[in-house]
Amino acid sequence: MKPMIDSAAPLPEAFNRMREEDTHYLVVERGGDIVGIVSDRDLLFKGIPLHGEVLNPMITVAEVMTPLPQLLTEDTSADEALELMVKMRTDALPVVRHGDVVQIVTQGDLLRVLTRLMQNGPTYDGAKERGQVAMANPVVQNVMNLVAEMGI
Repeated sequence: MKPMIDSAAPLPEAFNRMREEDTHYLVVERGGDIVGIVSDRDLLFKGIPLHGEVLNPMITVAEVMTPLPQLLTEDTSADEALELMVKMRTDALPVVRHGDVVQIVTQGDLLRVLTRLMQNGPTYDGAKERGQVAMANPVVQNVMNLVAEMGI
């Protein structure tokens, strides 16, 4: 089970939880349902009042989280996951199995997959060099387009 927090929790509680769990993300739940994800960047950029240096305890996680209308499953492909991240404007999504969060997939994870594909991918269209091989792979091409769209 990955680190979770209630949507009504104040921001300092989310910050402390991230430090305790040594993570950059918490899955947000409300009434046992997964409703969003909150990152350390969400806390930093959305939770500090103008000219303030402390997280505002009056702001809740629900106010700064990224709502998740759709979750990943273990069957979701890397390019589908990245496409969802682009569509939902988030850099991480939870993976669920039978309603339980089993992992959080980040843009960094997907870029590592892309790197492996580029280094070790199967041959397409007669390409010979590994870089050319991977770039000819339709999955790699789709991921590269999505990465460009995200501005990474």
